[in-house]
Amino acid sequence: KQQLSIERRKVETIAREHFAKAMFGEHHPYGISYPEQEYDTLTSEKIKAHYQSRYTAQNCIVVCSGNITNEVLESISVITSAIASQPQQQSFTLPPFETSYEKCIQHDGAVQSSIRIGRLLFPRTHEDFVPMQVLSTVLGGYFGSRLMQNLRERNGFTYGVFSAMVNFQQTGYLAIATQVGTEVTERALEEIAAEIEILRTELIPDEELELVKNIMAGEMMRILDGPFGIADVTTENILCGFDNSQIQHNLERIRRTTPEELLSLAQKYLNPADITTVIAGDVRPLLQSGGRTVFDSCRVEAFKAFVDELAATLKRLTLPLTPESVRLSSGVLPSEFSESVYVFCRSYFNLKSFEDADRLKVSEYLLARKDDYNRQVVDRNVAASMKGGKR
Repeated sequence: KQQLSIERRKVETIAREHFAKAMFGEHHPYGISYPEQEYDTLTSEKIKAHYQSRYTAQNCIVVCSGNITNEVLESISVITSAIASQPQQQSFTLPPFETSYEKCIQHDGAVQSSIRIGRLLFPRTHEDFVPMQVLSTVLGGYFGSRLMQNLRERNGFTYGVFSAMVNFQQTGYLAIATQVGTEVTERALEEIAAEIEILRTELIPDEELELVKNIMAGEMMRILDGPFGIADVTTENILCGFDNSQIQHNLERIRRTTPEELLSLAQKYLNPADITTVIAGDVRPLLQSGGRTVFDSCRVEAFKAFVDELAATLKRLTLPLTPESVRLSSGVLPSEFSESVYVFCRSYFNLKSFEDADRLKVSEYLLARKDDYNRQVVDRNVAASMKGGKR
């Protein structure tokens, strides 16, 4: 508890926890951050009960790597056979993701801003995961990456910045992380946005892409150079439904990646309107300068462009009002955007559900206030940040 309390005084920890909440929603297991006070409710009996009910033979994986002899296998069999077996655990339904796109957390006295930028994508089993790893490596996955050259080498904003594809069982996401001086926060955001836009508009040079491919292949070989790395990779492959032939498949997939494919992926998955941005630190200068990032400006324009279609959809909708019904009824709004509009409207009108809402009223409100949308969102975000963000 004390260690967690100390960690949560750091802007890096604050940004990481709020980024998870923004990406997945504060009620989803991936986004939950428990308060320190919860540790006071833990008892040895609760921990033992949790261990006995969850650490069982069901869904247990045993991976052996190294010099495996018959004697070793027999010893392992004795140990694993002693693992308790419990009745099959009840399955549970995870809540839907509720992604928000802008969050500024005020932390008085901070001399640096911790920045987290990314977007929800897909797990490792998706066909685009490996090429998106290549794209992420070009952007910020090694010391000579574009973000490192820009933010560190040319501008001196930070000692380090990285981007990576992160894999979870239910989904995956792209993440960019760095810490910069408070006075250069806005400029750093602009430079990150500029590097993303270059990936969306220009082909990656063959020489640069070949370098990245070699780095990624070398990193895979480094990880596999020893029994512990082999065991880790084998375990992940099993959890993803693969066998170890996936290693060779991934290497070949990296090699097949082309500049044209990466340009297409960047245009598909790196739309600024889909980007989540979280900033922790002394954010008052940023908020006073307008309170929005480059990515927020893009979402404002996207909202204005789609609001007429949304309003018409709300008027003719006969299904219960959900992000999916909005998307299906409009035929224009992408699922990610209809989700964000749904969450925004539900939050603004303080509704648990739209089913009992006056949809015509919501529609007319959106049409009448679409030009003020940016100011409304900024005002609400600033108020929330200043009210609940201090630590």
